[in-house]
Amino acid sequence: MKFGFEAPIGGPDATPERLTRLVRHGEEMGFEIIGAGDHIVTFSDIYFEPKPVKRPIRPPG
Repeated sequence: MKFGFEAPIGGPDATPERLTRLVRHGEEMGFEIIGAGDHIVTFSDIYFEPKPVKRPIRPPG
């Protein structure tokens, strides 16, 4: 069985330097697969409420 992890595609950890460091550390730990999301466009300002709840949910920030 092979194990892997998903690399970040956005945010402060998605810089070339941090991704290189993350991938190398993953290889050192024995991971064989590194995944990346396939969304070309992501929307950080849209908030989706997963299901109705008893109290209102507000987006962070």
